[in-house]
Amino acid sequence: MPGLPVGGNALLKARAEALKKQDETNIAELRTELAKLGVFVRDTDKRQWWRHVQPADDQKSNHL
Repeated sequence: MPGLPVGGNALLKARAEALKKQDETNIAELRTELAKLGVFVRDTDKRQWWRHVQPADDQKSNHL
């Protein structure tokens, strides 16, 4: 998917399968792995919504 870091799409697909199977352990572990990539996930029933957030040191800042 555009906008996802390398490996993010595979983790989201695996997490979608875990959601279907209601595998709470894998759901939580995959959420943690996605967060390490800067991908934050929210669930609604068996659907997941994601957004990619760049780490603070990658964002440009005008603060001196």
